[in-house]
Amino acid sequence: MTWQDTPKTTGWGGRRTGAGRKRSTEEPLHARELRLTMPQIAFLNRYGRGNLSAGARQLIDAAIERERDEEATRR
Repeated sequence: MTWQDTPKTTGWGGRRTGAGRKRSTEEPLHARELRLTMPQIAFLNRYGRGNLSAGARQLIDAAIERERDEEATRR
């Protein structure tokens, strides 16, 4: 391959197809700061099987589903 055929890039940084961590959810995640007590952190870690963020998302998803079910039964 000659130097004219090589891509014009420094090779540093930038997006690359297939690079990076794959999404763990369908929807994009947004970073927020949340202050918790140590027992709350321990609970979310257990609930998420060692992943605090996953535990929080699962717990919130369960609460949202329960709320929807309660609203459906009230109608």
